[in-house]
Amino acid sequence: MSIYQRGETWWIYIRHEGTRIRRSAWTTSKTEAQRLHDELKAELWQRRPDARTWREAVAAWLSSGERDKSDKYRLRVLDIDPSSYLDAITPDTLSAALEGHAPASYNRLANLITAILNVAVRRGWLAKAPNIERRKIPPPPIRWLARGEWSLLYPCLTDFQKPMARFAITTGLRQFNVTHLRWDHVDLERRIAWVDANEAKGGKPLTIPLSDDAVEVEPCMGVPVARQAGQ
Repeated sequence: MSIYQRGETWWIYIRHEGTRIRRSAWTTSKTEAQRLHDELKAELWQRRPDARTWREAVAAWLSSGERDKSDKYRLRVLDIDPSSYLDAITPDTLSAALEGHAPASYNRLANLITAILNVAVRRGWLAKAPNIERRKIPPPPIRWLARGEWSLLYPCLTDFQKPMARFAITTGLRQFNVTHLRWDHVDLERRIAWVDANEAKGGKPLTIPLSDDAVEVEPCMGVPVARQAGQ
């Protein structure tokens, strides 16, 4: 099968000296796809004798630094023929190898491929690494801690963690904003606290109302916030 269709678009598939080459012809015309197939096949027979393969690029990348087990596992997941010549690897080839992976896994594998091909570029085996478009990862769903979960969590915290966790629960502030809150950003008379724009995740200043529970948090040696502020 030298050419085949995916939807309305024709694709090219060639086996050359043990290497599999698969790429889109970017056309809906079978005649045009066949012409591109024949041109590519002729080009492959003119390939320079020192052309390097994916297997060699992977070996070079592995030997160029410390690699953890997760990266080595991802190498086994990739559907890339080890004998594929580097100059025959195209964005379409890589898209096919990454097909079926969720966005986060897709991007991690794409980063791994890019790192391997960049090593090949530095060694002069490849003129330029093909560009792989990354996928947009949707934000994780917001999860709220239920009262029952908080009741189970609180006794398990250390004495150092309890006041911070309780203040975070009552105000909705992130850990950084809780641990870096300054007394000049607290007004107990109006029962508010505020966070500067440069310390807020959204880049905008925040004003936080302080409930009775927030004011009664004991951040230091059992002394409530109100008493620490001289109230």
